[in-house]
Amino acid sequence: VCLNGGTCDYNNANIRCICANGFTGPRYTVCSSNTCLNGGTCRQIAVTMAECLCATGFTGPTCSLRDSCVNFPCKNGGACTTLLTNTGTNWSAYRCVCPPGIYGQNCDT
Repeated sequence: VCLNGGTCDYNNANIRCICANGFTGPRYTVCSSNTCLNGGTCRQIAVTMAECLCATGFTGPTCSLRDSCVNFPCKNGGACTTLLTNTGTNWSAYRCVCPPGIYGQNCDT
């Protein structure tokens, strides 16, 4: 069975798939050219599952969010954790994990 809208071609005892635009492989891959945004790369992780490997500075399931941690918002040795939540401005939310004795959203107090 051909996946993702492919057409099966029965030639003697061989079966091959004629791929729809954006798909490749003997049974197709789930990655299409439009899946990952902003320079992200699609990687097939199972027969029907894929994930986007985002370029530096982007995050999210389709790399559509700008990664707030690239701006180093955490001060005084705080570690930035990217959260996959859109802040409404196409930037990801983030959380700073502050060292002992340092507080504040950006570890600035």
